[in-house]
Amino acid sequence: MRIRLIVGLANPGKELSFTRHNAGAWFVEACAARHGILMLPHPALSALVGIGTINDLNFPCAITSTPINTCGATVASLSELYDIPREEILIVHDDLRLLPGLARFKFNRNNVHCLHNGIRDITQHLRTNQFNRLALGIGHPGITAQVGNYVMSNPDDHEREKIDTAIQYCLDWLPEILSGDWHKVMAVVHTRSTKPKFKP
Repeated sequence: MRIRLIVGLANPGKELSFTRHNAGAWFVEACAARHGILMLPHPALSALVGIGTINDLNFPCAITSTPINTCGATVASLSELYDIPREEILIVHDDLRLLPGLARFKFNRNNVHCLHNGIRDITQHLRTNQFNRLALGIGHPGITAQVGNYVMSNPDDHEREKIDTAIQYCLDWLPEILSGDWHKVMAVVHTRSTKPKFKP
């Protein structure tokens, strides 16, 4: 099964555009810059939308512009607008469980245990948990009580460089992602499995 729609999750507003929670948007922005995709506000959706073409494969890509925890309705509308089945959608989002610089594809996975509130909202609106994800590591503050402030703050330059490097590496494999060569993609991207230890 190939990927026909890529959606990067983000919180709206310029003041939040550089926060860790917007890592999904950074991926789509980098994709648009690399492939010359013009991202524009959609008149009927709460999202920036553009159409990319790689190897004769056309694919819409979008950045949500609703609060990230309530982005599910936008993703469902994108799916309906472009007539794309849920199993052919790739959601790109930040992940506290991965260190900056790590990325993990989760193709055709059951997302019921995902801790990301945006993914939970998407699951509710799509009425299925069988869609694809790319999780970009942003690290963890070490204390659970600090998570809210952490994801809504900017990474330092070193962390951002690591995240951007992971994004560019994943984009190197975009043709294979779109064509559905998932085993090859995961074999080259999933090179590390180290996870940080969290304090309660």
